[in-house]
Amino acid sequence: MNNYKYAFMLANIIESGGNLKFDIPFPIYSQNISYNNRNFYTYIDKSLKDCEVLVYFAYDINDEAKVKEFKGYLGDDWSVVQKIEKVMEKWAVKKEDALAVSVQDKVEPTKTVVTKYDGADKDETVHPYKGE
Repeated sequence: MNNYKYAFMLANIIESGGNLKFDIPFPIYSQNISYNNRNFYTYIDKSLKDCEVLVYFAYDINDEAKVKEFKGYLGDDWSVVQKIEKVMEKWAVKKEDALAVSVQDKVEPTKTVVTKYDGADKDETVHPYKGE
């Protein structure tokens, strides 16, 4: 049985004892950080100190009450989370760009040809870690 759940939150990165950490009152077991349309996967980049970031994280189901009470908790449903204005300030990559294909031009090998995704959902914001 899986004892972990995943969710999104907005959290600040603070310095404590010379290390960077989130300003959260519960432990997390994995994190993926998004800020300024960039992903920072399993580490906290020193340039993010004192910044509010979007975090996709795993937590113990026994801590669920603490997690949901946290002021920055956003839930686990990307279709809802992606519509929050503060989230869009950190991550606003559309499927049109995220699912684009790049290939080397056959006539001019130093040139790259980019074909943007043109599906009906191209204007939707892509999930920062699942690419959907």
